[in-house]
Amino acid sequence: ILDLSYCWIKLIGQYSFHKLNRLIDLRLNNNMIKSLNGSLINLTNLESIDLSNNLIQSILSTDFIQYKRASFSLNYLKLNNNPLKQLDGINRILIHLNMANLNNLNSYFIESIQFESLLNLEELDMSFNNIS
Repeated sequence: ILDLSYCWIKLIGQYSFHKLNRLIDLRLNNNMIKSLNGSLINLTNLESIDLSNNLIQSILSTDFIQYKRASFSLNYLKLNNNPLKQLDGINRILIHLNMANLNNLNSYFIESIQFESLLNLEELDMSFNNIS
């Protein structure tokens, strides 16, 4: 576990977690992060990530995985309370997800998820979203 919550982090560099490829749980909640900048690419064993209560505006599949690697084993994702505006390949990231907290997000984020591909999903919180 690496817990960096409440640390006033504004920027994550591309190589911030480069040598932590055995990390399983990363907590970056309650900071001021705007972008992941591909910083999670080498976290091949990451199962849980908390990015809630930040300023993240975009999430790209390339923030998490390299195109050469076919799968990613993220089981637990907290993204609540982020002003998301841009997504790219999000279903590739979420495919093994068991639990997701996606409350209070931009409605575009919710609409871009193909829920039928999330076969392992057991718990989903989408409260406080403007879904029509």
